[in-house]
Amino acid sequence: MKTVIDHIPGTVSDFLDTVTQDAAATSAGEAVLAVALAEPSPQLRAKARALLASFQEPRLERALGTLWGRCYADSTETLADDLARLAEQADLDVPTLAFHLQAINPDASDAWQVCAPYLGEAYVRAEIAAALTRMPTVLQLVKALPAQRLFPILRELTNLTSLSFKVAEATPMIDLSHMTALTSLEVSGPVTDFPAACIAGLPLTSIELTGTEIDDLSGLATASALRWLKVRWSPAGTFPSAPWPELQSLELVRLRNLTRLPSLAQLTKLEELTLRDSPIVELPEDISACVELKNLTLSDLPITTLPEGLGALSLMELNLVALTLSSLPAWSGATSPEWVNMDMVEVTDPSPPTSAEAFLKLPSTAVVMKDLVNYLDHDCMAKGPRIQAAVDAWERGDDLRAAKIPELIVAISRAYRDDTYQPLADTIADKGGPLERAASALLPATASWSIETFQEHAARLASLDGFDPAAYQAFACEALGL
Repeated sequence: MKTVIDHIPGTVSDFLDTVTQDAAATSAGEAVLAVALAEPSPQLRAKARALLASFQEPRLERALGTLWGRCYADSTETLADDLARLAEQADLDVPTLAFHLQAINPDASDAWQVCAPYLGEAYVRAEIAAALTRMPTVLQLVKALPAQRLFPILRELTNLTSLSFKVAEATPMIDLSHMTALTSLEVSGPVTDFPAACIAGLPLTSIELTGTEIDDLSGLATASALRWLKVRWSPAGTFPSAPWPELQSLELVRLRNLTRLPSLAQLTKLEELTLRDSPIVELPEDISACVELKNLTLSDLPITTLPEGLGALSLMELNLVALTLSSLPAWSGATSPEWVNMDMVEVTDPSPPTSAEAFLKLPSTAVVMKDLVNYLDHDCMAKGPRIQAAVDAWERGDDLRAAKIPELIVAISRAYRDDTYQPLADTIADKGGPLERAASALLPATASWSIETFQEHAARLASLDGFDPAAYQAFACEALGL
């Protein structure tokens, strides 16, 4: 198998004008075939097919016959299977073909995966030289490269401050301890391990590991100056005991074997924590030590409750996705996050604490009552003795049903209208508990308020189990001074 280092010289059009019958017997033949399959221009594809017919090269004719009608300029959906079929034809240089397919159509990532393991040292050196020309201390390699070609060249580099690379095949992690100025590291591809020695003594502040085969992340602990850490798509089941006092952002996504997190007590400067699509069964209670935490995302995790320690934090954003919570902490006296997003979250707790409903901003009596108090405190609404007593009971934390809070909420929603604010009834529909929503749905829309109106309402509400229609009537009349 030849080593792939060639590009199509010049433009595709110039290449087709100059390629000869003799050249078709070399890797140029695979280049013409690639043009016939992947060139966006229909005219150039047709010209390449005509050339292939004139060349009468059996390997190329068989390949084109196998893939007749394919056009990877429009779609790469079947490319991986097609390349595997061509590999069965022993006389066709599939890696060279894949290389040219990718050069013509950069979106053909499947072609690059076939090509990458066959890249020679000259090609890899050229890629690195081109990247370093832009920034001599920053090396960002987007394409997957063969580790056996890449790693020896990386060992020659000592002055990098930032390194990003992707390997094409399974390989142990390279020792980078000679890069004494390295502060940022991104590694992608099937790296199989990450020993502490490979980054020992480096001033790393940022590490990102993506799509690796590392199952033990303990080696990360040696990077004690980390501020940003991302680990995504790996079989990792072991995570170090978070020894990063400067860490500001931690993202763990699809770590297939990670069931528990270690203590978070040392992460006193952590501002963002994202945990997604991993078998983590619980969050450490000492998350309360993360006093700077502002943004927390929990998605697709088998956790069944949230830690009491969340209540000690002043979260700006709490993002919960695809969770089933069977119980909730009390979070008594906790400050609710400024913004709470709940998508595909099921709370199966039959009687969650009122403070938990308020903390998570669940559709509930507790949440709507906050809005109602805002109406009463900031708008021209009468607060007679019955209303004031109910509000006082709510502020003391009394049982909401016993204090007739659902009845108060529905009464105020019917008695109160204002040009500035949407009716409180709209808030009930969005945020209210089941009792308020059911009661509100029974009442007709009207702008004519009287004692008779509220008597009619009370008669309708008498059919609703658990709702006190007399209390509703008394609250509504008091609110309007009737």
